[in-house]
Amino acid sequence: MYNDGNQYWRQEAQAWGELKERLGHFAVAGDKARYARRTNEILDEIAKQARELLNAGQESKRVTALFDSEAFADFFDKVLTHWDEIRSAKGYVRASLKNIHN
Repeated sequence: MYNDGNQYWRQEAQAWGELKERLGHFAVAGDKARYARRTNEILDEIAKQARELLNAGQESKRVTALFDSEAFADFFDKVLTHWDEIRSAKGYVRASLKNIHN
């Protein structure tokens, strides 16, 4: 499931970046590339922490439900809109997933 989900979220991030570019939200020419790098970094961290949850013995149905939840979609929307304000991908993802998971 998560490999397909991971690809889905990457495509969503890319589409959002394209829309932001069309709407002129990137102030500097390099902002789109920074956006792509940062969202990919955050997505890599989400995938890493998902594997950690599964390897820690979390029930796979519960982990899958976490990533299929409305709360995760809301979290991801925040990533897409506040990507440049997130200082630590690892800390931000860990805290966000903990809040969603509990």
